[in-house]
Amino acid sequence: MERSEAWFVAITAAVIGFIAGMAWSDLDHQAKWLYDYQTLVTGTLAVAAAFITVNAMNKTEERQQKRHEELMKLSLRPDKMAVDRAAYLQAIFQQLGDETDEFSGRVAHKYAAIGAGTPVDEDLDAAIAILGKFLEALEMPAITDAAKFFSPRMNGIFAFLNAKKRYLRDCYEKLKQVRGVENKEANRSKITLMRRTGTEFGEMSRHLTEFANQLVSLSEEYA
Repeated sequence: MERSEAWFVAITAAVIGFIAGMAWSDLDHQAKWLYDYQTLVTGTLAVAAAFITVNAMNKTEERQQKRHEELMKLSLRPDKMAVDRAAYLQAIFQQLGDETDEFSGRVAHKYAAIGAGTPVDEDLDAAIAILGKFLEALEMPAITDAAKFFSPRMNGIFAFLNAKKRYLRDCYEKLKQVRGVENKEANRSKITLMRRTGTEFGEMSRHLTEFANQLVSLSEEYA
């Protein structure tokens, strides 16, 4: 109860108490005070009753508003839970952005020139590891479940990354096949696959980083 309401209740109670006291003293019907001031008594009681009614209505409205807010929070909870789960994967996409950028800038250039040497196993392993992580991240339920809450920009990036997925899965499988194989045909395949993978990584890196940042922004919108 606010201070103004408390004062009003106190004053109203005092007036009612005063009237009740005068009425009690008038029971011998000599002063006839109650009869003379019956309009005042009626008005005071009406004001008190009105205050009680309005106060009760306000309390009811406050409870209804609070209940409405609770129901709204409950209705948003599935959305928030899905978005929060996706946001936990932000670090994975950020790491993928960094790794693909580093790979395309350092490793792939080693094999870009004609006559480049056969890719070493360390570089092949790096490409296979990044590709595996990328393919797994895109198919994680936390990401696919939250996709319906993505902004138009996020949907565009997600569609771009998924469009790369089929081709990169093929590269991933072929790299695993030629890994450890030492012959002329396998070595040519290694060089071709490293060049293609490096090119794809160069196109993807900034989109992966932006997607990671968008996951954080999406979580903040539903906070």
